[in-house]
Amino acid sequence: MKILLALLLLIPSLSWGLDIKFDGYVFNSDTGEFLNFDKDGSFTGLLNIEIDNKYKLEPLNGAWEPKCFPDRDYCRVEIYSANISCIYSVYFKKPSFYWFENFDRNFKNVCFDFLAKKKEFNLDDIDLSFLNEAIKNK
Repeated sequence: MKILLALLLLIPSLSWGLDIKFDGYVFNSDTGEFLNFDKDGSFTGLLNIEIDNKYKLEPLNGAWEPKCFPDRDYCRVEIYSANISCIYSVYFKKPSFYWFENFDRNFKNVCFDFLAKKKEFNLDDIDLSFLNEAIKNK
């Protein structure tokens, strides 16, 4: 057993990368952004969008796809909402934060970097009144 363990430690290709569980969790920032990743592949959230050099939180919903790498210290999550497409590289930061860093986007005024905390999604904990206001104001 000791020999097997020693051999596994000597093989560099068998590294353990980051594996973030996204589905069923919401990632909230202190500045209002959040992404809620549902288990069915859909998401809802608020992200900053820059319009006329001003930032405004806009509600988004659509589809998402995660990808974690066995040999890297981050995961990627792609989100698609209407005509917006974004790819975030997501890093774990101690003690319990996640850094969403923009990797790619189809418009330069969306999908900015943000720091978030992860929480298991529970409908009873979410106040969705802001979505009703956002829809009324459009």
